[in-house]
Amino acid sequence: MLTLSKVLKKNIDVIFPLLPINDETRLVSAITIIEDIRLEKWVQGGEILLTSSETLPQEDEQQILLVDKLSRLHVCCLIIKPHSDDYQVSNSLIQRAKHLNFPIFSISPATNYLQIMNDVNELLFYDRQIEHMVELDLNYILKSNLVADTDFDFISSTKDLDLYKESARVIQLSFSHPTQLPSRFKSLFHLISQLKAILTTWEQQQRILTYFLLETAQGATIVVFSQSTLSTPSIQHNVDFHVFNSALPSLNKAFHIGISNLHSAKDLNQAYEESQFSLKMARILKREDNLTYYHEISIWRLISELHKHHEKSFYPHKLDLLLQKKELQQTLLTYFLENESLKETSEQLFTHPNTIRYRLQSIKKQTGLDYQNTNDKFLLYIATVLNLLGDTN
Repeated sequence: MLTLSKVLKKNIDVIFPLLPINDETRLVSAITIIEDIRLEKWVQGGEILLTSSETLPQEDEQQILLVDKLSRLHVCCLIIKPHSDDYQVSNSLIQRAKHLNFPIFSISPATNYLQIMNDVNELLFYDRQIEHMVELDLNYILKSNLVADTDFDFISSTKDLDLYKESARVIQLSFSHPTQLPSRFKSLFHLISQLKAILTTWEQQQRILTYFLLETAQGATIVVFSQSTLSTPSIQHNVDFHVFNSALPSLNKAFHIGISNLHSAKDLNQAYEESQFSLKMARILKREDNLTYYHEISIWRLISELHKHHEKSFYPHKLDLLLQKKELQQTLLTYFLENESLKETSEQLFTHPNTIRYRLQSIKKQTGLDYQNTNDKFLLYIATVLNLLGDTN
């Protein structure tokens, strides 16, 4: 992903900052000239916008409103071409941009727009080619059961690390509600920008070794590498992934987030499958804006796999029929999620504890499975899991 820092490095003798730049990791998606001031109609996010001092609004108040709009629409930066050498950008515009941490630059009156645009488009093309190749290699590694150290050669070269020797976990993040294409593009760009900012900070603080961020149709797949080797999967976390919860709500979207265990890099396929299952469970359990760790729900996957390879049902068939009633299914699910506490279950379902007790007793009368008996309780749990996963007929 092309960042502002790469653009500035290539054009260090041409583009001049008008205020201190605190965030050079801002993503660049395109470069264009402002021809239509109705920015909401065409800005997608991440654009470098070029304009001349003559086409800028002349009144301070209008300039401030423009910068507010550019920041709100997640434009990467504004580059102003002065009409003469003695032109000065208004102080009120600079102060507002500084307050919003929005980058503004100037170029020489003699500099051609085409020069800047060609340089940025060349960087964008190269960056997208590298990104595409990384995505192809990573998708193969994530979805293949057998990978060799040579399969990591290209992605390792982009980070100047030998990633095959390291450990990694996979995080999958998805919008919980589908969005239409125009707004989805904007939401995805904002999402990727925020995730990159979080992950880059972790990388700079050496809390992670490095990361790869893949955009998907409904969110993102993140592969986080850690500097350690493992003989067995680990549930330990080097970072607090709950920071996603505090950063992402600014998108005004609800998310489902699934996180795998930490694995040796050669077992990234297993980490990918764990993150997929965790994301699936997040959707089933309706855990919006929350994290679902694989180690918390791994028993659900085990139950599902056992059921697929077992000819007979573990429990009375009548229980499947009862669990088709959403009220009973939700009661059992909540009962187990709340560690079999009648009080907590009733509070979650806004129902009197006696009502919960009555429903559980009703299941006992119709199936013979007693929620207070350990063996029966386990069978009730298996039935609840399988019905939620949709594995039963």
